[in-house]
Amino acid sequence: MKVYIVNYQKDGKEYKKVILKISNDLSGEEVFYSGFLRNLDGERSWGKTGWLESYAEIYKDRPEGKK
Repeated sequence: MKVYIVNYQKDGKEYKKVILKISNDLSGEEVFYSGFLRNLDGERSWGKTGWLESYAEIYKDRPEGKK
């Protein structure tokens, strides 16, 4: 599995897209999930010593050519 974070600029605004790539080593199949990174208004505690700064809701991407 790999996670990519990609910066986009559109209409003078900056967006960050999160892409999750899942590969099946046996079949060679690759599946992608993606969504946009959203910053929280303030940091929130995460576990004993961590802080959550942002999150992304990701959804399975459709295969190219199918709609």
